Amino acid sequence: MYYIIDNEVYAPYEGHDFDGRATDTIEDGVWELYSQDESSYKIEDGKFIALKQQAELEAAALRARRETECFSVVDRGRFWYGKLTEEQKSELSAWYEAWLDAPATGVAPQKPEWLGAEPRFCPVKIHHNKNVAGGTDDEQEVTQEYAQAWEVQA
Repeated sequence: MYYIIDNEVYAPYEGHDFDGRATDTIEDGVWELYSQDESSYKIEDGKFIALKQQAELEAAALRARRETECFSVVDRGRFWYGKLTEEQKSELSAWYEAWLDAPATGVAPQKPEWLGAEPRFCPVKIHHNKNVAGGTDDEQEVTQEYAQAWEVQA
């Protein structure tokens, strides 16, 4: 619960009782949503006034999550997609479609288990099939194999 005192929003903290001085309260989940967009609310005469619908803000939050959680995966290159099985491609396609529908359905889809919890990145930089450090052909080939191993686990 957040409290409005003197037209300011205050978070509760231990040892302070705002109930007697608060002119309005805001539920935690509601404030977390509205506080992300200052144009979505106003505090007037000690009262919280929603200027945007909660569903609109929830859809915007899902779009922002989709940008980071989904598009960073599906916008990978042909090299990565070539390593996927047909079953993985099908599951990835369904997950992507569910993310496209998420703002309308209000549901963020569960990431396929084989994608893992966190993206992993190859610690070796490859540039036009050459080892950036300019090693021998054998070193370049090993580096590319190392990069492929990391990319498959991404």
